[in-house]
Parts: sequence; structure tokens; C-alpha cells
Amino acid sequence: NNIYFKRATSDVLTESFPAIQKLANVLLKKKQFVISIDGHTDNVGNKRELIELSEKRAITIKEKLIEFGVSSEQILTNGYGSGKPLNDNGNEEKKQQNRRVEITVLRNQ
Repeated sequence: NNIYFKRATSDVLTESFPAIQKLANVLLKKKQFVISIDGHTDNVGNKRELIELSEKRAITIKEKLIEFGVSSEQILTNGYGSGKPLNDNGNEEKKQQNRRVEITVLRNQ
């Protein structure tokens, strides 16, 4: 809920950096963690372009984590476009909720 992008781009807004740094700090301490960064969009636009945007957003977060010293081997990325919505995109508030990046711990060896 604390990672934001410039609308319709994969540009991370600077107000997101504290949340990314916090995640990086955890991954640096817990080198056994492997995470998945999953990008999602609302349903407005071309489906292929939405998938590409969601992939780019996930990769952008991965790149920021690497800049903070996290190993690339700890991070997987996926882009789902509008394929896994939280809701029906029925209004702007719901669309905003669907524009997200989810981070999941996949492995804690």
C-alpha cells in the first residue's frame, strides 16, 4: 500500500522509496527469503499493454531493491495486467485499488 507509480508508467514516485528501503532492509537481513513481486493494473486500456505495464512496474521495484543491495536471486517478478483484480473496477476508487504491486515471500530456507 506504500508503493506508488506515476500514472500509466513504471516510474516509481519518490514517496515510495521508504517502503522499498524497508523491504530491502528485511531482505538484506534475511538472505534466505525469496520474494515474488507481482504487478497489477486496472482494466482500462489494451490488455497486452496492461500486462507489459504491470511487468515493468514489478521489474522497476526489483531494480530499486537491487540498488539498495538486495541480491537479484532473491527476487522474482510477474505482470498480470488486469487479470487478477481485487474488485470489479466499477469506479475510480476501485480502479485505484487494482493498480498495485503485491509482494509475497515464496521461500524462507
